[in-house]
Amino acid sequence: MAQVLHWWICMRFRKPHAKKFAGVLQMIDRFSLLAAVTLAVATFAAPASAVSLTGLTVQVAHEFPELGSFDFGPANYTVGTTAPLSYYGLADISVGATTFTINVFCGARCTWSPADFNGFVLFDTYSVASPFSVSINSATSYAGFDASRISFDDNTVRVNLAGLDANGLIVINVAGSVPEPRSWAMLIAGFGLVGAAMRKRSKATLAA
Repeated sequence: MAQVLHWWICMRFRKPHAKKFAGVLQMIDRFSLLAAVTLAVATFAAPASAVSLTGLTVQVAHEFPELGSFDFGPANYTVGTTAPLSYYGLADISVGATTFTINVFCGARCTWSPADFNGFVLFDTYSVASPFSVSINSATSYAGFDASRISFDDNTVRVNLAGLDANGLIVINVAGSVPEPRSWAMLIAGFGLVGAAMRKRSKATLAA
């Protein structure tokens, strides 16, 4: 925009008068760069939508006494269709649109045996979902359970209950988030404007 104004001023006024507008043109350049940066930064602050697992088929299992040693599953679980799976009548396992839920109801004086690993695992074996992003849901009510009991990577979430009481509810938020399409558009436009503004400034420096 500044280049267009510069051309118009030079055509409209004689050169001595046009020089008076040099400061104004520099201010416009700076304003263009600032606006572009602001647009790009604002994109990162824009709301993001959660990635839903609904309709996807994942897998659930129980592993004991170590990871890789299955005593239940892996069983396919189609989110939104499959009913909660029972772990030998001691717990129910379910996967929601954005959550992995373990409801344990073993009864009084019932605990999970101590071991390297004694717990439940959610797999995305076929990589049908976006990479998992894990946090503990506020609905969780389970004595002794905290974030140290969870490990995860892009397609696996592990919940280790070894040594804990076998009673309580655990709800894990597992779905990541992605920017809304309009946020991606704003981000691309913002960085495009930043690049254009920087190129114009570079050319101006060389010309000087």
